[in-house]
Amino acid sequence: MNTLPSDLVFFDRGWLSSNSLLLLGKQTTLVDSGHFSHAPLLKELLNGALERAPLQSIINTHLHSDHCGGNAHFQSCFPALDIRIPSGQWREVLDWSHMERTNEGIGQSCPAFKATSQINPNTEIRINDRVWQVHAAPGHDMEAILLFAPLEKILISGDAFWENGFGVVFPELSQEEGFKHVRDTLSLIGDLDPNLVVPGHGRMFTQVKDSLNLAYQKLDYFESNPVSHAKYASNVFVKFKLMQEQRMSFSTLKAWAVTCPVLIQTREHFFPHVSFHEWLNQIIHDLTLKKSIAVHGQLLLNL
Repeated sequence: MNTLPSDLVFFDRGWLSSNSLLLLGKQTTLVDSGHFSHAPLLKELLNGALERAPLQSIINTHLHSDHCGGNAHFQSCFPALDIRIPSGQWREVLDWSHMERTNEGIGQSCPAFKATSQINPNTEIRINDRVWQVHAAPGHDMEAILLFAPLEKILISGDAFWENGFGVVFPELSQEEGFKHVRDTLSLIGDLDPNLVVPGHGRMFTQVKDSLNLAYQKLDYFESNPVSHAKYASNVFVKFKLMQEQRMSFSTLKAWAVTCPVLIQTREHFFPHVSFHEWLNQIIHDLTLKKSIAVHGQLLLNL
């Protein structure tokens, strides 16, 4: 299978906002709602695909702001919307102050929404005429899930598996076990042997074995050199902030960075010999060399 069935509609959104997949039928369902700043545009795209019919359900693969940031917007548009979240994060969403602390901890923000039901790993759910297996996918996020349609072998992988790797392994930044969980999740994906992967970011892909080999190579490197993962993650956090703001003065970025818990923690654990200012300068230098951002005097521009 090289393309999706006609009742599945893929929205490729880039890197600030996650991709979304719309499941058409009697129970119209959206998997991941993207970043809050992109929600109005996604709503317009959904209007065309749904032909003005209501969206009935959202399923989140995990609760990082780039995957669930649109939930509140869609809940306001569709008051009867069923928002289904991984069961491991149910209590966190019931107490939104906990979610606020979690998002602040990784330098992100997400409008508050009300989850209405849980989705449990190691179960099957039927959406319209298709059965999806729900699998735990810890690593990037310890409560994340995968959705797999065994008949057509379609995998919705969130940030557990991309064409070029996988998302930042957050537990490792606080010196907790994470790489092992990534390896277990990649092994599970290999066992599922999907024909088509719908990732959280990047294009859909069918060369699954090649992408798994690349993911294992990256994981091997990160495991043998955790500082390289910390450097990669730090660059991602700063880039994500600039993607959201588009342009910031260096002083404004620094004022945010010195209060961002995940950046503070990462520097203290992995780069204690460098001052925060010097470390931030190095991140900006790296992003500039990669042509990911541009520096005009004291102004930083997202590219």
